[in-house]
Amino acid sequence: MFNRYLHLILSLAFATCSNEPIAAFEVRPIAGWDQQIFPSYVIATASIKSNLEDAETDSVLGDRRGMFGVSIEATSDDQLVEVAISCSDFFEPSTVSVRLPIKGKTYSVMPKIKYQYDRLSQCEHAIPTFVTFRVTTLEGVEELSATVTFHSIQSCPIFFRSQDRSIDTTFAIASYINIEHPYLDLLLREAIEFGIVDRFSGYKIKDRYSVIRQAYALWDLIVARDTRCSDLGTSGLGIDSIGTVRIRLLEETINSAQASSLDASILLVALLHKAGLDAVLVMEPDHCYVGLFLDATRERLLYLDPSLLGTESEEPEQVDPVLAKAIAEDDRDEYSWPCFVESVVQGQKRMKSTREMFDGKPGNGYFFLDVTEARKLGILAIPFTSEEEFFAYSEYEFEEESEEE
Repeated sequence: MFNRYLHLILSLAFATCSNEPIAAFEVRPIAGWDQQIFPSYVIATASIKSNLEDAETDSVLGDRRGMFGVSIEATSDDQLVEVAISCSDFFEPSTVSVRLPIKGKTYSVMPKIKYQYDRLSQCEHAIPTFVTFRVTTLEGVEELSATVTFHSIQSCPIFFRSQDRSIDTTFAIASYINIEHPYLDLLLREAIEFGIVDRFSGYKIKDRYSVIRQAYALWDLIVARDTRCSDLGTSGLGIDSIGTVRIRLLEETINSAQASSLDASILLVALLHKAGLDAVLVMEPDHCYVGLFLDATRERLLYLDPSLLGTESEEPEQVDPVLAKAIAEDDRDEYSWPCFVESVVQGQKRMKSTREMFDGKPGNGYFFLDVTEARKLGILAIPFTSEEEFFAYSEYEFEEESEEE
């Protein structure tokens, strides 16, 4: 899985660099994917750990994963070129000096962009902005400009098509799983107050019943906070080459109780990790659910489908003996317990029916998104920068009571 992420990121980086011939003394700006930039992707890949020395990128000079640069044909061997790019809204002036080795060959020259990451993480709406390019050679100076759209931080690219290729970028979804989000500690405290568990101990108690109890305690809290799910769908930009999905940041999912299956799965995975448990996102083309490891050795997964959160499920007549033993009858909430059991049933069925797809051809839309491996690779989480205050469960109860009065 680690190598899969790396391959996708490198492939995507090279796809942004065009090698189409241009006339002598002319340059062409390179600006993202069809002049579209996604802050979520920029943040996710800011610290990617990879060895690029062996990659076949001799036509790409400077930042080989860069999103901005220029395409230029060398007019002489070992030609010295300086490229400076600026955008006052989202990054500081960024410059690179390189030598173009071979006369007549076209190169993509990509400065390392000095992004204003705080500004990117606070981008709430798509914003067109002006980017300038300045190219200096011994023959003179060429200045160019381009209007580039910086999209909302909630817009995550899931594929980019370049010429005849379709490149999967769903690894960027891992950037929305911010395990250090300050709201998560508050949610764990609320869950403990409900009494199903008196602490979150992760895998310290080495039995699967303890793991399931902790998972149910978190599920029960999310149901109590009235989080509801809708279907996961892609959001179009009107650009055939780019596919995106809207993902709410954790604070929005937590406070608004609005969630797609992907939003709810991200929240549940983040909470499980915060509780000391290990979980992955189970990705399908139009759906997402959660795989929870029942032990620290990662030998067995229990599947939970968060699209069942808060649904009115019938009290199950028969319950899997493992679930029945894990959750005492006194702890089975009349609302959260039936849909928790149903989520496990549907999760196992879903995986059983699609297992061969996960073992199939890469890029078919079926895969496990492992946040632990993503962090090892260097895929960063989107930082919490909102000034929005945490909406506590007790405040929700108070408002409900006030409305009834």
